[in-house]
Amino acid sequence: YYTLNGDIDLHKIVWNGQVASPTPSNLAFSAIAPTRAYDTRTGLGVTAGDVRSDTTRLIDLPAPASAQAALVNITVTNNAGWGFLEAWAPRSLRSTTSVVNVVQPGEDVANASVVTLDAQGRFVLHATMATDVVVDVLGWFSATPGTATAGRFVPVEPGRLIDTRQPAGAQLASGSNNPYVEAAGRVDLPVAGQLGVPAAADVSAAVVVLTALGTSAPQSGFATAHAGGSSAPDASNVNTNGNGDIRANLAVVPVGSDGSMSVTLARVDDVLVDVVGYFTTSSAPASASGLFTAVAPTRIYDERPKGPVGPPNPPPAPAGGTLTLDFDDAWILLPAVSGALAVLQNLTITATTGFDFVTAFPGGVVVPEVSNVNATGVDHTRAALAVTKLGPGSTVSYFTFGESMLIIDVFGYFRS
Repeated sequence: YYTLNGDIDLHKIVWNGQVASPTPSNLAFSAIAPTRAYDTRTGLGVTAGDVRSDTTRLIDLPAPASAQAALVNITVTNNAGWGFLEAWAPRSLRSTTSVVNVVQPGEDVANASVVTLDAQGRFVLHATMATDVVVDVLGWFSATPGTATAGRFVPVEPGRLIDTRQPAGAQLASGSNNPYVEAAGRVDLPVAGQLGVPAAADVSAAVVVLTALGTSAPQSGFATAHAGGSSAPDASNVNTNGNGDIRANLAVVPVGSDGSMSVTLARVDDVLVDVVGYFTTSSAPASASGLFTAVAPTRIYDERPKGPVGPPNPPPAPAGGTLTLDFDDAWILLPAVSGALAVLQNLTITATTGFDFVTAFPGGVVVPEVSNVNATGVDHTRAALAVTKLGPGSTVSYFTFGESMLIIDVFGYFRS
């Protein structure tokens, strides 16, 4: 019960329950230049001041009226200590998964996520620790009447496009000739026409895994991906914390008119770009293939002892070996994903024993020379969003280099 100033009435708050998270489907994607929409440090989109421990925030995005979900990059900075963030649709059941994890105070950690929006373009964020939070918008998912030309996802076999640790023009294992130019803290590279990606006129945005290798000095850094020929926006895709830190994150990058993208580096020594797919333009035929369906974030695999989901004893992800999951299996608990084109999943590694990385790839193929999430030391917890093509029988394989515990959360899927 409560009263109001200047009011003698007694009001009653009535609990009306929560509904299941919405699952909008047939969504086409529109990439935008990375746009900062929320920053608790500066007061952008909110009164300045950190998010207090174990509290929620309603994040209001500048979404177009048609948008039902958004691709965002969520960054934690100035955190007080160990913790994680959760994100879900307003007035729906709280998520049981995390989107960003931190271990040490003062870390800068970013991860991409797809968040379902309400009619006002909002989503809910919960922080388990006191921290500043930054939200950059990378694009919008909007409903279509059933088919679409532009905004459909097309996967390619994961392949490393560039590796600046090697000279430009050096042959990579993927077959790429490492086509990049680096000058004045920026790396320019073609994407269209490379590793299964078509010509520039047919690509609205490239879907890549962006891996940044931080400096050996104890200072944080970041990398920002943007359309080739454009200026770097006030946003970031991946953050490092110095001392040789290696971080990876999914990035969806609009391509320039020539089909290129750029990566602007700040206190980052090297960058890797792995291509996993692209979004179509209006030149593509109308189809339902590649349209997106969001699902309530669902944990399908947890290798930690007594994991809360899956079979009583989930198959381990062997160090130096490959775990394959079949999305047709009943225990996955996501029957709609069966037979899809690709799955959107958040990969988390925890309890690391040293250097480690995980590669997600279609079942039935050889492990590609790419990575989705990386760790560089003991007792790290790292998460990264991934878009992975399904292999024969709705299978996805996961190569784990080291002995980390693997956790897999599904956020949605792309129709076949």
